Amino acid sequence: RRRHTRLQGDWSSDVCSSDLPSSMPYVYFLADVKGKEDALKSLLDRLTQIAEEQGMPKETKDDVTSFKIGGGAPRQELAFSIKGGIFAIGNDAESLKATVGALESGRKEKSLADNARFQDFRQSAGGSGDFELFVDVARAVELAGDIAGAEAGAAVATLGLNAFQSAGVSGTVGQGDFDHNTQFILNVKGETPLLKLFNMPAKPTKPEAWVPDNVVSYFSFNWDLEQFYNTLSSVLNAVMPGAMDQADAMLAGPDPDNPLLNIKKDLIGPLGNRISIMSDMIEEKKGQPTGRVLIAWQQIGRAHV
Repeated sequence: RRRHTRLQGDWSSDVCSSDLPSSMPYVYFLADVKGKEDALKSLLDRLTQIAEEQGMPKETKDDVTSFKIGGGAPRQELAFSIKGGIFAIGNDAESLKATVGALESGRKEKSLADNARFQDFRQSAGGSGDFELFVDVARAVELAGDIAGAEAGAAVATLGLNAFQSAGVSGTVGQGDFDHNTQFILNVKGETPLLKLFNMPAKPTKPEAWVPDNVVSYFSFNWDLEQFYNTLSSVLNAVMPGAMDQADAMLAGPDPDNPLLNIKKDLIGPLGNRISIMSDMIEEKKGQPTGRVLIAWQQIGRAHV
């Protein structure tokens, strides 16, 4: 039977909505410790005593204890609190106090569950997982653009970064016929050339005949290398016109009639669309096991190792 613990709070307090950070970001960790507060307080008291003996400056205010660890620099302190059955630890005492206060009062505006991109992530995963990792990529791109300035807008549009909505991992344990199931999810809205860089055709990946039966690990995947090259060329040429032609000219050498090397013809052309990686262990003369890793890239008509 599944057991779920949910913590909800106000993550948008006035303390955290200041100007964009110029140094460390705000970091929080929250845990539900209801019923175990006394044992945790005892442990924290011992750790606090050790920190004080080491000369770390301590400050306690409104049930939040903090130690300066960054010479007074913003968001470089260790702050913690146990309040209302919640253990909270972070790198800024004032913002941690505001967050814990919001949790204790039950004040709630909007939570992550109301985020449309998080809802799309859940829908793509087929529901909630026993463990989840979610990244609001669209928000991250927006913040990065604000920090980088107006000149970053052209790069975002050229690369199609604004098409990425969210990314994450959703996993379940003991569900259906599987002991565990993990999904890696990327939600995209619109067109972006970046996905074409790593197009992986759905073709069979039966282990090749030359893979021994006693390998420790084996990993194989398909990758459309020609599409990768064509997409990379278009992206680079859009950012730096003529970039791929310049690269080809450098590799070709001084004699255009007898080029030394051509990227598409000599490097991309002979390679197939499948890559396999395997590892095993061997015994050396001194009796110590040594690991070996082999990477094989399929060549047209045969495997190239």
